[in-house]
Amino acid sequence: MTVKPKGGLTQFVEVGVGFISNLVESSFEDRERGTKYVPYFVTLFFFLLFNNWLGLVLALVRQLKSMAIPASTVYWRSKCDLSSRYNYYGSCLRGLN
Repeated sequence: MTVKPKGGLTQFVEVGVGFISNLVESSFEDRERGTKYVPYFVTLFFFLLFNNWLGLVLALVRQLKSMAIPASTVYWRSKCDLSSRYNYYGSCLRGLN
């Protein structure tokens, strides 16, 4: 009989649940009363954690997209004269004043 180790996500959730349940149960004088509120606080904890991480990832993606400059921008700008306008991506728009 072999026992497979649990995956990383399962271990993360178990550690989070254990931490929050110990914290909530020790905050109340009566452990049974504290156990009643554990599911609420565990749900709130993971909801806030997930949304904060999602916000960080989306902000990072947005920042990286705004920094992206296509490699062809340098080539196209060298072919445009000073009176030409450039679009958002840096391509030359000739004939627009």
